[in-house]
Parts: sequence; C-alpha cells; structure tokens
Amino acid sequence: HYRAHAEHFGTDFYYLDRIVVDERFRRRGVAGAAYDDLELTATPYGRLVLEVNLDPPNEPSLAFHRARGFRPVSDYPSPDGKRVQLMALELPRRDRA
Repeated sequence: HYRAHAEHFGTDFYYLDRIVVDERFRRRGVAGAAYDDLELTATPYGRLVLEVNLDPPNEPSLAFHRARGFRPVSDYPSPDGKRVQLMALELPRRDRA
C-alpha cells in the first residue's frame, strides 16, 4: 500500500499503517487525540495517507477518516484478497526539519 501511495505522491506524504483502539476506549477521543499528534508530525510532508478496508468494509474507520477530512485517492486490491481505499488528508505544509 505504501508503494501505491508513492505512485500518487512521490515522497510528499507521511504514511500511517494502522492504529487500533480497543473497543472499551472507542468514542472517547483517544483516536482523535492520536490523530491530532500524527497530523502535526505529518505537516512537513504536506499530507497524511492511509488505507481503509472497503471489502470487507470497515464503516466505522471510513466514517472517522471522512469526518477528519480524509479524501479517497483510489481503490486498490490488497494481496490478501481484500479491497482497500487509499485516502489522504492534505495538510498545511511546513519545512521538514
């Protein structure tokens, strides 16, 4: 999936592979706080990218990322037979340190 993002954006992205929040802590702002920090870390790259399962669908994750402003880049077949949606959040760019 990283390579698919690189085909779209070159090196101008910060890649997030996955975050998992235990069900007991969902809807309490844990993921939002983590993403606030991640987005700040990713600003020198201009965007934060990730993928979310479409088949089988991960509706809670899709809804969370859409609400944060992530937009679809493309759909992509996963080697494990799943289908994912590559998503990106454009960020105000800062110089890389």
